[in-house]
This record gives sequence, C-alpha cells and structure tokens, in this order.
Amino acid sequence: MASKYTNDDNSSHPHHDNDELDQLLKILDHDGDCKITEAELAAALRKHKVWFCGWKAWWTMQVADINKDKVVKGNKEMRKLLELVKNKYPALIKVSS
Repeated sequence: MASKYTNDDNSSHPHHDNDELDQLLKILDHDGDCKITEAELAAALRKHKVWFCGWKAWWTMQVADINKDKVVKGNKEMRKLLELVKNKYPALIKVSS
C-alpha cells in the first residue's frame, strides 16, 4: 500500500517514516478524513490508559499543530505528531504494530 504522505517538504526522512505515519493515521484517525483532532488523540490516549489524556492531547496538539487550525494535517504536522508520539507515548505505536 502506498503511503498517504510523501517526502514533499524536501527533508531527508527515511522511507520507513511513511509506514509509521500510515500506522499513526490508522490508530488516530477515527473518521477517515486524514486529519487528527484533539478529540481523536485524546480518545487514543484514553484507550491506552494514559493518565490525564485530555490535557496531554491538548498539549500535544499545541506543539504539533504548526498553523494553529486545530487539526494536524499534512506532511510537516504529521511528522511532528509522529515525533511527539514516539517520544512521549511510545505504547501507541508499539501496541498497534
């Protein structure tokens, strides 16, 4: 399956990041619109029994939502969200592998 995310920001990310982005989208994107909202992130954190999931979802969105439109979408924001999830909530990625 081809990734929904290409390396269009001229960065030098390894190809496996696209697989991780697809996995992250599969885990978080409940309505299938290829955008991640704070509510979708909070629901995923809650499902994985993360304490203070609402606050942590809010904080994560503040950092990942670069253009402040209240959704994480596009290559740059998704890569930022992936970086945060891998560092702060690695169980989200590992459990669903």
